Amino acid sequence: QQTPLHWTVERNLPELTTALLEAGAKPDEWDNAGWTPMHNAAAGNRLAVAKALVAGGADLTVRSERGGTPLHEAAASADAEFVQFLLDQGVDPDVAAENGDRALDVAISHENEAAAQLLR
Repeated sequence: QQTPLHWTVERNLPELTTALLEAGAKPDEWDNAGWTPMHNAAAGNRLAVAKALVAGGADLTVRSERGGTPLHEAAASADAEFVQFLLDQGVDPDVAAENGDRALDVAISHENEAAAQLLR
């Protein structure tokens, strides 16, 4: 089960994301995979949608069902610009997921060198 915001992230529709948030959509709800829209935006490297979510009040410290933050997802697959955006928002790179991994650990295990360089 996904919320309409999850669908706007999947389809990379930042304007519709903004409209839904202005209409009262809740930005931090989990989908059936235990991710918020921001987790999905980070995993999909969808920066414009992520910016719309942040402007609409998304919590960048929110944890997934497995305890990871959006930065953990960005560290796995997003580019340097996305990772830097999260860091610029004050996201703590030292937060550990339930398995003990920090964002740097995720970047290294997924061979995302651009993210790893920023997180070192």
